[in-house]
Formats: sequence, C-alpha cells, structure tokens
Amino acid sequence: MISIAIILTLPIREEVYFIDPDKGYVVVHSALHIGRRADVTRFYPQDFDTTNVIYVNTHRKEWHECFSPDSIPGKCLTLRSERFYTILERDVDTLRLKKVDDSTYSFSNEIGSFLVPYERVFAFFLLPRDYETVGYGSDVEGDWIVIDDNMLKFVATNLKRANLQVSIRKKPTEGTPTITKPEIPLPAEIVADTAYQEWIVPLAPRVYFPLGSYTLTAEARRGIRELYRQIDFDKIDKLIIVGHTDSLPFRKGAREPVSSNWELSAMRAAKVARYLIELGAPPEKLVIKGHAYTLPAASNSTPEGRAKNRRVEFYVKLLADEGKSGGEDR
Repeated sequence: MISIAIILTLPIREEVYFIDPDKGYVVVHSALHIGRRADVTRFYPQDFDTTNVIYVNTHRKEWHECFSPDSIPGKCLTLRSERFYTILERDVDTLRLKKVDDSTYSFSNEIGSFLVPYERVFAFFLLPRDYETVGYGSDVEGDWIVIDDNMLKFVATNLKRANLQVSIRKKPTEGTPTITKPEIPLPAEIVADTAYQEWIVPLAPRVYFPLGSYTLTAEARRGIRELYRQIDFDKIDKLIIVGHTDSLPFRKGAREPVSSNWELSAMRAAKVARYLIELGAPPEKLVIKGHAYTLPAASNSTPEGRAKNRRVEFYVKLLADEGKSGGEDR
C-alpha cells in the first residue's frame, strides 16, 4: 500500500497603500507569495476600471465576470499558477478615499481571496509627511501597529477576507485659530450629531425608497412633512438633500426611466426637493446631490443592508452670520 501525503501551503498576502489625499488617489502595491504554484483570484467591484492596474511579475492573467461569496456581481482577476506576483493599482476615481471635511479623510478597502484563506496578511498604510493617522479598525481580528504618525501596519493570520478602515487628517499647523462653535437653530430631536463640519449639520431623519425606484412612499411623505415643520428656513442658509442607492447594478427596464445608479440617486434627492417645495420650502434654499452607491450606510451584502442604503439624507448649512461665511456645501 502506498501512502501519498499532500502538503498544502497557504499564500501570504502583502499590501502597501500609498495614500495621497491632496492628489486624490491611492496607489496599491500588492504582493502574494505561494509555496506551491496555484491559481490566485482577486475580487473587484463591478465598476472597477481594470486599466488602473499595472502588472509586475505576472505571466498568465485573465479578467472575467464573477460573484463574491455574498453573491455580489463583480470582476475577478485570476493569475494562473504563480509563485509570486505584484500588481499596482491607482484608484484615480477615489472610490476608496472619501473626504470627511477640509482636513480629514477616510479610507477603506477589502482584502480577500475567496478561493483559499491566507496564512498571513500584512497591510501597510503610508501617508504624506503632513498627514497623520487618527483612527483605524477592521471587521476581523488582527493586530494594528502604529509605526509612526504617518505609517500604520495591520497583521492577521488565517484570514479569508477583511475590510480595513483608516481615518487620516492633515496635521494642524501652529497658530491655527480656534473656531467657536455656532448655535444650531434646529430642534435637538432632528439633529443627528452636534459635531458639524464647515457649518454643515447632519439631520437624523432619512427617507427610504423601493428597489430601483425614486417614487415617494406614503411613509416617506409623512417623514418629509414632519421635517418641513421642524425647520425654520429663515434661520438656515441651505437644506442639502443627498440621494443614495445600493450597490446592485442598475437594470434596464427597472421601474423608473433612468440608466444608472448616479441618475437614480440624484432623482431621489430631486423628488424629495419637489415635495418640499410643494409644502412651501423656498426653492433657492434647497440643494440636491447624488452619490449613487459610494457612501453606504450599511453592508450591501444583505437585503436588509441594501434597503438601508436606498435612502435620502438631509444636511443643513448654517447662515454665514451664525458662524462662518463662505465654504462649500458638503
């Protein structure tokens, strides 16, 4: 009788993120070591621009449509029978880098290969010298190590996938004047967070929409009427109405005559604005924006999470004489 022993060597993943908020991009150096030759597959969002990938030490590669373990449609890059590969990604559309305010940014990225787990994962975050790390976290167990103000390391073992989040900000310069917080002329019960940015105040009420639609439900109209009664438009500069969608690709033939999630998110905000105008809101004080699926409020991997992402949110910009003149809308 002959016994055959099969030794499986799991891959080791290394990621180095060069984050430059001033130029608005993230460059990713990604290396993966495998003891035995094996195919490696990386999952990307469906709208990922494959031309932003530069290949080093790769020989046989293939892009193809695929689904994540959570049945989310996307694109997969499969590298055939490699021991070692390196790729560079430039995220020119800042899909991962989000501006929070004039000095603070949030960065998130999912590391994972849904074929086999990684024996070890190393992720390094490098920032320009005039930036510093102010927060970090992950949805899996791992060790975070602060190496310097502008360098951070994450280490994990036996990892199949993880979502990493890092918050960074520009280092304050000496002599920066202290800004006095203005009084917020809004009922406390509708203010989501008294911490405002550039005199933009987030409100708690949200309006939700059916899948693929920008039609206001009866419940949504009730919520908008209540919000309208709570706001004194004479005491605010602008009411900013921001539309969002889930991450499902927009299907032709859906309920409404729009062709993308960008249009759908903007139409949701516009629908709310039109109803507010019908109620008596001054049109010149309303601003609408659409962010499509780029700022999710919940995970898009479940129907419940996607329902929370099909929403409209509200922000109030205070009057200049309440605190500060000028500045851009959020």
